[in-house]
Amino acid sequence: MQQQDGTHPTEFKAMDPKDKLWLEKVMKECVIDEVERMYQIIRVWAGEDPRDVLPKLIADPPANPYTPEEIEDYKEALLDEMLTRIDQIDNAQTFIKIGGLASVLHLFDSPRASIRSGAAEVFATCAQNNPPVQKAGLDGHMLEALSKLAQEDVDTTVRVKAILGISCMIRGLDKTAEQWFVQKCDGLRILQACIQTGDLRLQRKALFLLRYLANASATNAQQLLDQGVYITACSSFIGKDDVDLNESSLQALAEFAALGPAFKAACKQANLVQLVQARVAAIDALTSDEDREFAQEEKSFAALLLETLDVLE
Repeated sequence: MQQQDGTHPTEFKAMDPKDKLWLEKVMKECVIDEVERMYQIIRVWAGEDPRDVLPKLIADPPANPYTPEEIEDYKEALLDEMLTRIDQIDNAQTFIKIGGLASVLHLFDSPRASIRSGAAEVFATCAQNNPPVQKAGLDGHMLEALSKLAQEDVDTTVRVKAILGISCMIRGLDKTAEQWFVQKCDGLRILQACIQTGDLRLQRKALFLLRYLANASATNAQQLLDQGVYITACSSFIGKDDVDLNESSLQALAEFAALGPAFKAACKQANLVQLVQARVAAIDALTSDEDREFAQEEKSFAALLLETLDVLE
């Protein structure tokens, strides 16, 4: 029967038995077991020659050894592949069981920043909402390694990914990892130093984790109050161009002031009331309806902070 568009229906025929056998053979030869493939990647990261690890996958491998630069290129490409494989919780746990944690720690020493940041992202992906991986990371000194990257690395992206890894490791686990980060790694000071940098990405990540830690434990909040940096740093973001950082800082200060009389008093002593009132006045003075509408959420966060500080508009 001819179709309305003038075409004829497709005729489906059974696959020829020879073709079917050929297809099955190709699929068996080309499809690599997930665990085997992850282990191959780990071996390359550990320094083994890709020609030895992946002989069937490298067509006409060069006779001479790869140069150090080529090896680094290969490792970096494998980081991207691994991210697609460990996105599933079971694969992430298997990755750790077959030596993935040690391989990631090894990559943290790479001279290439993109590899260091990629390795931190691999661990963050494994650890997110995955308690067995989080526990393995704690036992394997991953928090110490990530804290060192967050504090000392010369590359901002590496520091951002390191904080991401810390966040994914301690959030959702019991208090052990959180306390270890704060007490053994001096985590609060590391994060406060990060929010005092001029890099917006680093400031956003650090503020997000600081807010979590401040609300997770009265001890953490008291340390932030005693150290005196948190309120000043958050106040410095009010009214700035970065909307996310601006609004997050207003929320963070409202949460902090609500923790008790001492916290509220510290916020008031920092001239926070005058700063927030000036920002609200600036929003009200906007001449463009579009700009005023855009700033309404910021204004609502500012109003909540003033209310928390017992200031009536």
